[in-house]
Amino acid sequence: MACEPPESARTAKVLASACGWIAAIEAHAVAHGRPLDRIERAWAARAGVRAPDRVRVLVTPSMPRPEDPVLADLARDFGLITPATVGLSARYGVYVRSNWPDERRVLVHELVHTAQYERLGGIEAFLQQFAAEVQRAGLTGCALEREAARLALQICDDSPLLRHAAGAPERADGPGYGPRARAAGLPVKMGQLRFEDPGRLVDGELELALVRCRFSDASLGRIPSYAFEMRHAVSGMALGALVLRVGDGDTVLRYVGHVGYDVYPEQRGHRYAARSLVLIRPFATHLGLLPLWICCAPDNLASRRTCELAGCQLVEVAAVPPDQAAYGQGLRTACRYRLGAWPP
Repeated sequence: MACEPPESARTAKVLASACGWIAAIEAHAVAHGRPLDRIERAWAARAGVRAPDRVRVLVTPSMPRPEDPVLADLARDFGLITPATVGLSARYGVYVRSNWPDERRVLVHELVHTAQYERLGGIEAFLQQFAAEVQRAGLTGCALEREAARLALQICDDSPLLRHAAGAPERADGPGYGPRARAAGLPVKMGQLRFEDPGRLVDGELELALVRCRFSDASLGRIPSYAFEMRHAVSGMALGALVLRVGDGDTVLRYVGHVGYDVYPEQRGHRYAARSLVLIRPFATHLGLLPLWICCAPDNLASRRTCELAGCQLVEVAAVPPDQAAYGQGLRTACRYRLGAWPP
């Protein structure tokens, strides 16, 4: 009769598998990712990264997942790798999900983990401590995770409101440059689009704070957008994120939507997403986005409830064609909600 291996042996086997997987995805990101730009290297230095030149960032539509079923189950059960995961640090290989509104905060958070890998002495030492803390206190109570969240908030809040978009000319004055953008050193005019100051968007304790304007990037299928952070208006605590996409192409109107949002798990239950939709609507109307379209998966009941609370109307459940990025992420149909009527 075969005997079960002792607990220590099973733990050692899982740790070895985890180390091998992290090393493999680190190598992949280092081979295919981009280096940090000047501003990101400054963030990395503040995060404590000793070798920022070794870091590579791979923007991807989905996070890598372990092939080892035991490791995959553990990562899912502890909330480390789930469909909601938007960033992952494999030491010098950093993964950031491409459809996340505020990738800056995610990147800095993962750079703190990179610094922890260095500080603790490598992949195995980091994973041992991280796993022990998560097993003892859960992901939200993990000291390494809390340090990453705290430093990311601190570093991002100390940065300019609007970061220079990759590939855009570095100018600080001239036609089409508003005073707020000039103060941050970011051009706000792109073709026929002028990035504008939305003003202060507040509903009680909820505030939408503009953190970034993103220029279009055809190679990534990216259109111009405004990225906001949901914040507590008094304490400044981060509550979630919202992106407003400025476009009227078929992809936006039918499969992606003008607005994307996410409330951090520990902040849910206060209707922040629905209230944010109501807050952003006047600014979107000012930009000519009337009506606003919001798209979500049919089984995403929380997002559908958000749309209903904000006063959206379900127009149809549309089939997602194979040439759409959302199809590659597993979405086969999308609920299309409309907020507001068409202009007369």
